[in-house]
Amino acid sequence: MPRALPKAFVHAALISAAMAAHAGYELKVFAPPANYSWSGLASNGGAAVSGDSTGHLYYDSASGALLSVGGNSAAQNFGGVGGISANGGTLSGNATAANGFSQAATFNIATQTWTTLGSLGVYSNSAVSGSSLKQQSMAYAMSADASTVVGQAFYSAAGTPSSVAHAVVFKNGGVIDLTPTGTSGVARAFAVSDEGSVVAGSLRVGSAGQDRLWRWSAASNGYVVSTPTINNASGTAVNIQVAALSANGKYGAGGSMNGLATNYAPPGAGYTMTYSQATFWDVASNSGTLIPFDAVPDYSNPAAVDLFRNNKAVVTGVSDNGLVIGSFSLFFAGTNASILTADTWIYDHNSGVTKSFDNYLVDLGLGLGPDKHVWSLTSMAADGSAISGLYFDKVTGTSSSFILHTTPVPEPAAWLLFAVALPVLMRRVSKRRHSLAAL
Repeated sequence: MPRALPKAFVHAALISAAMAAHAGYELKVFAPPANYSWSGLASNGGAAVSGDSTGHLYYDSASGALLSVGGNSAAQNFGGVGGISANGGTLSGNATAANGFSQAATFNIATQTWTTLGSLGVYSNSAVSGSSLKQQSMAYAMSADASTVVGQAFYSAAGTPSSVAHAVVFKNGGVIDLTPTGTSGVARAFAVSDEGSVVAGSLRVGSAGQDRLWRWSAASNGYVVSTPTINNASGTAVNIQVAALSANGKYGAGGSMNGLATNYAPPGAGYTMTYSQATFWDVASNSGTLIPFDAVPDYSNPAAVDLFRNNKAVVTGVSDNGLVIGSFSLFFAGTNASILTADTWIYDHNSGVTKSFDNYLVDLGLGLGPDKHVWSLTSMAADGSAISGLYFDKVTGTSSSFILHTTPVPEPAAWLLFAVALPVLMRRVSKRRHSLAAL
């Protein structure tokens, strides 16, 4: 029988493991030329996906390896957005199918193979810029459990090449058309919860459009569509966008809509901006709220009022626990002006507080300093444990990308002690239970 470790050692190991849970947050920085924009993150930032001229890129944080896995990425002018499962084992994107067209696809990290997901039998009427390939379908998001991919596929009733696209779900080896009656315009599904239970997307015909939610109904064995709305200040219902969904299907969040625009006067500025707020959607209650502003910077050019008009909010992620990340895009003239004034933010639905992301980093003890500014947030892990983005360095005039671990990163040595001590502790617990049972 193995000799038990001393009780003091077990206690020390458990204390070390507990300390490891508070070892500190981590900001992994990718300086140029490796400043890739990460479009998807696995849990705890354990892996990430991006793209370049070779196709899709896979980053493994444990080894620090950056692998080119091929396929057809947005960086090569193909449609879609690269995604990744919560466990980091599956990517979503596009790849060339056996029929010679580009289709939505998944990539298995373990087997290093792409699997194309099909189409509606129609291809685009023009080739992708810089390529001879034409597209049949594109992936825009994958559920955290990797069971479902959503995106769009080209469609025409006659089966001829087309510019019309339908929103689609790829699941269980099939393709589900979410907008089967559409004969014009472009529809797209761009967010999905686990098991494909909730899907978000949009339909655009000319200048008109609608943002939609589809929820799976077991009763009808299909998706039921709804149009999410929020009342504006005058009581008029405004169709809102749901650009991101939590993996558990509870929450959605989206960018601003013109019907929700409001005026805002920065304290002491002497002028008024027109902001269109981001929105938060509770799927269960079928209700939404406006995400409050954070502290907007006091800009230095109050005379240029027109430059402050119609500032738009963009949402790039919502977590299972109600965290939302996004930005306000402020279009200033001048070199890097819009980057320097872009207001990235993080919103906590539980507290109702929105905070500047620069200040959020300061609160975590990871402040970038006065010469650096986070101007873009690109993705968030489903559980909120990691966030990626880009910050600008005013001294070098360059942007670096980053992955922020929002849950404390354990120290390897402490976890090693814990791994050694845990079996000993479990044996002692088991012996204690047997002793009590014998009484």
